[in-house]
Amino acid sequence: SYTFNNVTANHTIAASFAINTFTITASAGANGTIAPLGVTNVNYDGSQAYTITADANHHIADVLVDGVSVGAVASYTFNNVTANHTIAASFAINTFEITASAGANGTIAPLGVTTVDYNGSQTYTITPNTGYHIDDVLVDGISVGTGASYTFNTVVAAHTISVTFVINTYTISGNTGTGEVLLAYELAGPMTVTSGVDGAYAVTVPFGWTGRIIPLKEGFRFSPDTLLVTDVVANLTEQNFGATPFVTTNLKVYLAGAFSGGGMTTVLNESGIIPLSSDNAYATSVYGYTAKLVPSIPAPAVVDWVLVELRSGTDSASHKGLQPAFLMNDGTVVDTNGTSTLTFMGVAHGSYYVIVRHRNHLPLMSAEAVPLNGSSARYDFTTDQSKAYGTTPMFLLSAGVYGMKAGDVTRDGIVRFTGTGSDRGAILLVVGFSDPTIPVAGYLDADSNLDGIAKFTGPQSDRGVVLQMVGFADPTIPVGSQVPH
Repeated sequence: SYTFNNVTANHTIAASFAINTFTITASAGANGTIAPLGVTNVNYDGSQAYTITADANHHIADVLVDGVSVGAVASYTFNNVTANHTIAASFAINTFEITASAGANGTIAPLGVTTVDYNGSQTYTITPNTGYHIDDVLVDGISVGTGASYTFNTVVAAHTISVTFVINTYTISGNTGTGEVLLAYELAGPMTVTSGVDGAYAVTVPFGWTGRIIPLKEGFRFSPDTLLVTDVVANLTEQNFGATPFVTTNLKVYLAGAFSGGGMTTVLNESGIIPLSSDNAYATSVYGYTAKLVPSIPAPAVVDWVLVELRSGTDSASHKGLQPAFLMNDGTVVDTNGTSTLTFMGVAHGSYYVIVRHRNHLPLMSAEAVPLNGSSARYDFTTDQSKAYGTTPMFLLSAGVYGMKAGDVTRDGIVRFTGTGSDRGAILLVVGFSDPTIPVAGYLDADSNLDGIAKFTGPQSDRGVVLQMVGFADPTIPVGSQVPH
């Protein structure tokens, strides 16, 4: 308002008017612009638009209007302006996510999602657990090898990195002592490998493996028979086995003196007079073999001790082995446990002449070389004369059944009924000249029929066995062994 006082002259008064204006102050942080920038006057109830632009490889981080965020907007308009305002834009460099993951048995660092600035770099360190190694590293799904670290350089996009691990494996190697040996072991289940023809082998096992490696080949025994390995953490070499070949004999033979009614008597066994050491039946000093001692006679069916010899040829110069064994009442020749086939260690697989000896019977030799291995087929002497070497080498026991000739009381390879050195005389010497009708009990060579007594006269006499073997037609003709010396 305006008042004229004490007016004494003419006056004029003129009033002019202008619209109210307000200021809007715009500011922008680094790496971007806002337009218009600075202070802009805006009339009352007017409007003002702002454009916000980030620099290359940056983005709007936030826009504050009067200190309050309105978001990361690219433009903002003040409408119906009735007061002063401020607008401030901030910017940030673009970022990208790298997602890192690791399979079991190892780590990657940093793990998970890592944010990396545009054009920046990020290094990852990959560490397997003890006993494991890096199997593969995939960057964006593509293998980059098995390195222990990886760096993303000049990052301009999102990426992934993933790593897998696998357990270390080690080789157990050596020689099996002979070729083509099956080696059995356990991993997740039963596994086998076969050694080469030179015996070389290699078994691959995982870190920390504990187990047994067992060599197997028919006809061989190994030392050690089992290789025990514990907590493998490195390759193992020179894990060698010794291999010893062996053959078995699967024989059937009858003793004529003991044979009766389809089998052989076990009276010696029942009487408890079979010696526990084979040396008492066949002196090692005479026969040149390694005696066997048993804690007891292993089975009721045992008839007596026998000796089994192998030859590569027909004569004794080709001798390959001699073993004591038990003869069972069904004619089977078994090892000293009473059940197993007889085994000859250190004898290579091949064909051999097989000789069976009994202390008061004439020995037999197979008519031909018999193929022997670790599980030899049955060789049955009892079925035909042709199964034994020589001319009429066996005694006919019954129709189609043959056995070793009895009565060689003197063990000289000849059964004699008369003359010097006769077996009849040897029996008489045992029972005594004073009264030959009285038998003598015991484990005696003079006991030709293995009934536990040496008997010179009467029914079932041992003298009668000798006579039966040489023949009633002309008892003066002796019967000799057909086995070559």
